[in-house]
Amino acid sequence: MSFAGQLDKTVSIHDYTIGASDGMGGYATGSWAPIYKKIKGALVVISKGEQILAYDKKNVFAEVWWYFEHLSGVKEGQRIHWDSKVYEIKLVLSWQEKERFMKLACIEIARQI
Repeated sequence: MSFAGQLDKTVSIHDYTIGASDGMGGYATGSWAPIYKKIKGALVVISKGEQILAYDKKNVFAEVWWYFEHLSGVKEGQRIHWDSKVYEIKLVLSWQEKERFMKLACIEIARQI
């Protein structure tokens, strides 16, 4: 089976948008808006031994790996929504180094019930 065939979960990726001026010198609050909807991904839970990752002099305490086909504009700090879970992206890696697939180190930040 090809790697693309193993992408069995449907998720959306959200980015924080800053609110516009309210016309009275203040700003409306920002919100999380989807930048990618209904994309296929694969989730791999990281074992305790792998949870401290060192990459580019950056320490990341990740809980899961998400694998996707390459998506432009995905960066650290954005969020992945899958079912009732929300993950924050902590590290973006180009898997296979050909800009074909990407590997995201994430932590779970919320469960929406």
